[in-house]
Amino acid sequence: MLLTIKILGWILARLPKIAAEGLGKSLGILFFALPSKRKRILESNLHHAFPEKSEFWRRKVALECSQRTMEMGLLVLAIPYLKLHQLQDWIRFSGNTREIIRDWLRYKRPVVLLIPHFTLFEYLPTLPTLLGLKEVNAGAIYRPLDNVKIDKWIRQSRERFGLKLLSRKAGFSKAKEILGNNGVLGILYDQNAGRSGTIRTFFNRLASTTDLPGMMSKRFNADTYIFHPERKRFWEARIHIQPLTINEAYNENLMQKANDWLEQKLTGNPDTCADWLWMHRRWYTQNVRKSFQFIHKKISINSKFTLNGFHLWVRMPNWLGDIIMSLPIIKALKSSRPDIVITLISKSAYIPLLKMLNVGDHHKALPENYKSSYFNIFRSWRKEYPDSQLLLTNSTRGDIESYNIRAPQRLGIFLPGNNRPLLTHKYNIIHDLDTNYYSLHQTLRWERLIRYFGFNGKLSNTPFSNKKSCSFYKIGLVPGASNTPSKCWPFEYWVELINLILNSCVNIKIHLYGTVKDKHISKLISEKIKSANLYDYTGSTKLTELADEFSTCKIIIGNDSGGTHLANALGIPVIVLFGPTDEVVTRPFYDSKVQILSSVSKKMHNVLPNEVFNDYLDLYNM
Repeated sequence: MLLTIKILGWILARLPKIAAEGLGKSLGILFFALPSKRKRILESNLHHAFPEKSEFWRRKVALECSQRTMEMGLLVLAIPYLKLHQLQDWIRFSGNTREIIRDWLRYKRPVVLLIPHFTLFEYLPTLPTLLGLKEVNAGAIYRPLDNVKIDKWIRQSRERFGLKLLSRKAGFSKAKEILGNNGVLGILYDQNAGRSGTIRTFFNRLASTTDLPGMMSKRFNADTYIFHPERKRFWEARIHIQPLTINEAYNENLMQKANDWLEQKLTGNPDTCADWLWMHRRWYTQNVRKSFQFIHKKISINSKFTLNGFHLWVRMPNWLGDIIMSLPIIKALKSSRPDIVITLISKSAYIPLLKMLNVGDHHKALPENYKSSYFNIFRSWRKEYPDSQLLLTNSTRGDIESYNIRAPQRLGIFLPGNNRPLLTHKYNIIHDLDTNYYSLHQTLRWERLIRYFGFNGKLSNTPFSNKKSCSFYKIGLVPGASNTPSKCWPFEYWVELINLILNSCVNIKIHLYGTVKDKHISKLISEKIKSANLYDYTGSTKLTELADEFSTCKIIIGNDSGGTHLANALGIPVIVLFGPTDEVVTRPFYDSKVQILSSVSKKMHNVLPNEVFNDYLDLYNM
């Protein structure tokens, strides 16, 4: 392999530059045309760094970046065989750069040189030779390659220009020796430093940044500069060396200042933007099992910034009751990381309510009809590059939707008999031997899911604020359950209950609520009760209007339905009638007054009107 690389490098160094340039551009176009993880990282990084730019602008920058990345790779191969006259023709120095370097040599102060990943940063080792310096006390720390022979060849070929390359694996003793003798030490600083770095901001996203330049600067009282090889043409650069700190005491914000300098460069000019290596995972990432937590040893974040680095999309359930039971999960996730941005995917009817309750940062409506073009909508959402998608559904359709969006992480629950192969990571309830999953409330089941993926906070069952004042004499009834008729109490029982309530107080006004599908039962009730104090709003309120109506009710009585869950979430006292459904799993979750009535037989007709009326009196008089 090494021999092949040497031959390629020798050929590239002797090709006419225009031919090498054509090869680099062609390879860049080919890379950009083919799907790959690196390409998706490139496009995702640009999308999240420049959300205000057009898709055309980002694609243009991405293509140019792909070509320049190939240009960088070709230069790595060719540079050992380039002649001095070639380098002198292609590399120029900005007006004060030579003077800065002469000052380093004249005043003999230690210098830390910060190096970002611009296309032609490989020209750094050539500077001593280009400046005619026969001997310099300078070195650069680099990450050695896994292939020992190739690594040795690259190191020797660079060091022929006079700059020492210092392997990170060998420790930093030689780097300290260089600075201790008032030399110049170069450090690549714009990569993801992982757990060893300090969390700082870069494009308003969390970025783990190496502390090494700051540590070296502080220990040796070194001046700090940034090395910027401004690309002019293919393999041609103008070298800029720009000061960050000179003759200053160490500043804890040094590395944030370096991040800010780079961000300013990348936002100021599209050509400079395309010149940086956008293909690496620069921003803070977690192991998928720790996705929903933020724990790091060293954090330095300015609280004035609104962070937006981790883009989580959540596929919401399909029924109102499940939507309401899932809201504590969304609130918990929102508190789990300072950089989380949550997009909720749900039926369009639920979106106004979610916005009203201030749940979710962004909202996407599911297509209304399940047609052949249904999944095209989800494929179009790929261009928004979510980092992770959490599925609160267990359906095959939901999994296919998620697969078409192509978030790198697709998280859900593995249930026996439903392998869910389209998910990338699954919480397997079979492995959770210390609890009985099927005896948990639905909200607590989802809590297990997010805890499996790192959530370590506390789940809140505090109701949403009730801004409206309730009427002492207004009672709301939800006699239907549009998705499951078997959960409905017999309409004759509702008639009997309403008569009992109306007879108990002449001022009581009863309001019937429900969906269009529930109108038939409300009509039967209204036909039996001829009272001016009975009002039928069934099917005539949107969800936000229904929430406003509930907020003015003293009590809500209803079947196990989305309506009673909504009332409970708003802090309204509720009486819920259970039949075939399991009250342990689907009872109202929020911390407000709740009365549950159910029968051992699981039959709705075994819950009697007198029992409900007695609970109503207890709750009304509390």
